This record gives sequence, C-alpha cells and structure tokens, in this order.
Amino acid sequence: MSNARRMSLKSRASSIIGSCLLACLGGMTSTAALAENGGVHHGSMCQGAGVTLSVAGVWNNTTVARQVFCPTVRDEVLSTHGLNKAYVFYRLQTGGTISCTLYSLNQLGQSVAAASRSGSAASGTLTFPSIAGVSSGNYMFLCNMPAGAFITSYRIDEWS
Repeated sequence: MSNARRMSLKSRASSIIGSCLLACLGGMTSTAALAENGGVHHGSMCQGAGVTLSVAGVWNNTTVARQVFCPTVRDEVLSTHGLNKAYVFYRLQTGGTISCTLYSLNQLGQSVAAASRSGSAASGTLTFPSIAGVSSGNYMFLCNMPAGAFITSYRIDEWS
C-alpha cells in the first residue's frame, strides 16, 4: 500500500473519530443544559389583602401579619418530574418570622405535595427540597408575612 493511500485512510479515520467525539460531547452538553429549567418571579406577582406591591417586591407595610399567594409560571407543562428545588427571597424589617408553604397542585387545584419552610434572619432565603409534580399541574407558594416583611422574589427549578 502506498504512503499516499495510508495517509488518506488515516485522515479519513481521524475525521470519522473526531466527528463521533464531537457529536457525543455535543449531545452531553445539550442534555446537561436541559436538565433543569429555572424561573425567577418578582415578589410583586404575589397577591394578598393589605399588602403593597413595590419595585422591591411585595411588602407587608401593616402592623399585623398578612398572607400572600405567589403564583409561578410553569414551562415544563407535560413533565411529571416535579421541581428540583424552589426558593423564596425575603427581608424582615421589624423582626418576626416569615413562613411559606410550596404547593404542587393538579389541574383541579388539589394538592399533590407540599413543603414548608420558615426564616427569621433579617434577610434570607427559604430553600425548598424537591417536590412531586403532575402533567399539566401547577405550583404556588402560600406565605405568612409578619409586619414589615418583603418578599423580593421567588424561584422554581423544574426538571425538564
């Protein structure tokens, strides 16, 4: 076999191996990128009686505790994998304890799963564990805010 022929075969084999590696690595990268779909929501999306919506989020500017409902936008609507994690970011101006429950609901509004967290630091993050979900279901937070509390934002990380 001539040197030119050997070089041509080596070049072709290297090209095929390189293409396979790129395809495999490219696939791994895109799979990792699709593993989690996070969404951050501004605190002013929360709703409740007696609270004020502001640039900083939702604020309980009364002298008594208030309850707010914080809806989420779900992107992975057909997924049954649920949430990887979820977070509520808050500030307490006058002390007290903020408590929130994350609900996973089915299409009829019935609870599938729930997890609760509370915090009393001047500012902090409530971190929620993985929670089950159902196809076409939804998630929402129900929070009890002490006087002077802010919910600045909240986040859900869906499994893709």
